[in-house]
Amino acid sequence: VKLYTMRVHPLQPHLLVLGTNMGLVMVSLEGPHTPAAATIADASGCAHSAVGVYQNILYALSPTTDRESRSPRVSSRRGSKLADLPGKGDGRVSIAASTSGRYLAVIWPEATEFAIYQTDCWEQVHSGNATQIVWSATMDVFAADVHATTAPSPKSTKRRSGLLSSAKTVEKEKAKAEAAAAEAAKLNTSVAVYEVSNGEVREVNEKVGTDEGVMFTNLHGGFLLGVSTSGKGASKTEQSNEAHDELSFYSWDGQTQVGGKIPDPLALQWDNSSEYCAMAYSHGLSIYRSRPDFREIAHLGFPNAEAMCWAKQQLFVATPSSVHIVYVAKGAVLATFQLASHETTPCALVRFPYADMPSEADAKRGEAPPISYRPPGPVALLG
Repeated sequence: VKLYTMRVHPLQPHLLVLGTNMGLVMVSLEGPHTPAAATIADASGCAHSAVGVYQNILYALSPTTDRESRSPRVSSRRGSKLADLPGKGDGRVSIAASTSGRYLAVIWPEATEFAIYQTDCWEQVHSGNATQIVWSATMDVFAADVHATTAPSPKSTKRRSGLLSSAKTVEKEKAKAEAAAAEAAKLNTSVAVYEVSNGEVREVNEKVGTDEGVMFTNLHGGFLLGVSTSGKGASKTEQSNEAHDELSFYSWDGQTQVGGKIPDPLALQWDNSSEYCAMAYSHGLSIYRSRPDFREIAHLGFPNAEAMCWAKQQLFVATPSSVHIVYVAKGAVLATFQLASHETTPCALVRFPYADMPSEADAKRGEAPPISYRPPGPVALLG
């Protein structure tokens, strides 16, 4: 194969188009998965502000700053070793710390197993079968998508005699059987809620939601417990008859549903006061208020938001082509401004100092900040 030309997608640099003597080829470059890391709250008394996992070892992470560079960068290095983790599944692991910082959940999705560690002594206090763990924003309570310890095994496929028999046919039948077994295993999954106190774990609710024939697809932590489901109760859009995932919120005892079912978002972000919740969709962004009742207060035309970050009652939103700020107060959206766009003149560094952001009074007067350059590729918003 001869390569004549190559072009990079301006907004998604991991996508390449290659011009060859065999035709056009589109290539997606995906590097190694990002190592797991989590921040630990200072109120826990833990001596480390962040932890990470590298080669089945839990380390403390220490921030380092390159001050000699023209654009100062903050990175991290591995510090003291905290605990040895067992290697499970394909080795991939994710971690999530409780809001108080007293406990850390370690999840092995491929092996459908998890463990809870106490951060003051780094001893394991609980373990179970799950692929997701989410924490409450107000207490040491977590939810897990508990998997049955024994999943139904796929039925063996027998090679049929005759002309129709072939290796491809057998492989297709095997793949179908494995897919069916995986779906059956998902139907055997339930969402359970646990409370951790003084190093002991107590089950609060063994089954959140009671709909039969519904498959749990995702969990969301925060002020309320969010449970995404797919099944016979899934909603249908006006343009399509296909079923879509739905999101339901529950109190953290798992007994009371808060509000009705809404479409499952691409991403969800609570503000620090737990009064507002932003949900990103492919067609836009919705903002909900949790008090006095859970309801939508605004829907904004920011499609495919890839990052969101709250600062007090200001929401920063990054889309594939722009960055916006949304002012929220007294249960309503006051104003929205564009902070950056890929159509402006490129610059070396993009910064949004909080002191330079328009105040609430400026937002009411419509005084917008100058628009900066939004570089191509994924953007992370940290605040």
